Amino acid sequence: MTKLSALQHLGLAFETTFGTKVTPTVWVPVNSCKPVDDIKKINDEGRRANLTKIFNVYDGVQSGKVDIGMDAYPDAVGYFLKAILGQDTVTGSGPYTHKFTLVNAAGPSSTLSFYNGVAEHAYAGAMITDVSFKFDTEGVMSCDAKYTGILGTVVTTTVPVYSTALPFMGYQASLLVNSLANTNLVAGEVTIKRDVKLLYGANASTAPTKASSGRVQVSGKLTFDIENETAEYNLFGGADVPLVLTFTQSANVSLAFQFTLADITKANIDSSQEFVRVDMEFDAYYNAIDVGPCTITLKNAVATY
Repeated sequence: MTKLSALQHLGLAFETTFGTKVTPTVWVPVNSCKPVDDIKKINDEGRRANLTKIFNVYDGVQSGKVDIGMDAYPDAVGYFLKAILGQDTVTGSGPYTHKFTLVNAAGPSSTLSFYNGVAEHAYAGAMITDVSFKFDTEGVMSCDAKYTGILGTVVTTTVPVYSTALPFMGYQASLLVNSLANTNLVAGEVTIKRDVKLLYGANASTAPTKASSGRVQVSGKLTFDIENETAEYNLFGGADVPLVLTFTQSANVSLAFQFTLADITKANIDSSQEFVRVDMEFDAYYNAIDVGPCTITLKNAVATY
């Protein structure tokens, strides 16, 4: 019988020990989930009085990658933010306010459990390398995440349980530039990347035994419907500016990106469409207020990540 891809599900949980599989504690609705199992191939090209180049192929070290695409649900995105920044400071007692900041330590590893419609595969030791949020004011905000870790293994299929949380919408955005409200914003993107390197110890195993979770880089893009060049375009080439991008679903559900020091790296006026706009790119960098490149504040019903 044909297997239906609509029956796929993705669960995840933070691990206590790198590479030790744990069962999911949460399941997230996904638009796409693309796991890739990788085994490094080692060719034997030793010359043997024969013009054949490859005489044998050996299996080397192994790894698994998982790329996730989904809408930005206010409960789910906290798992990605904690994984890539490391620090979650919680206040409140329902709703809870989560303040995500960069901590000078390795981020936590996760086990990703993906049922593809045929079988469920668990990817242990999964370290996050990328998280990106993208929105425009006419649609839903999306969230993409990329992980790398141990090669997937077939496990017992879990039974997913989903929350009733609604995703953030693009029109729920508001922007402060230099502490002043800007209502010309029509689209944008925030990207967080972290250097991750899988480490293979000399222990007769092809699986990674550790992972180096290194430096974090934050960048973004903003698109404005402009009426003049003063408010947005002229930021390019000027002093660094503080940016605060907030999505407010209700008094109890919100997501705020704070970049206390943002350098505008590019700004282009685009008059090829029905309205004139400016496309702006920025890099966020270290400052004492954020104790890193950014502070991300999430308010929701989740008590702890």
